Amino acid sequence: MKAIAEFRSVPVAERIQLVGDLWDSIAEDSTSFRLTEAQRGVLDGRLADFDASPADGVSWEQVRSAMLRKP
Repeated sequence: MKAIAEFRSVPVAERIQLVGDLWDSIAEDSTSFRLTEAQRGVLDGRLADFDASPADGVSWEQVRSAMLRKP
């Protein structure tokens, strides 16, 4: 697929931002997809884990900052 090969020339930080932007655009149109019961179960389990130990979690800002940090 030529388009994918072209993305390899884009810096990693920019590709990460593009993925985030793409995901946000999908999330905005959330009526176009439905979760399966299995997916809902996984998400419910993760939410229960977070509710039980919120200090174990990492904020999106921390994750994004770590991903975008230059090596």
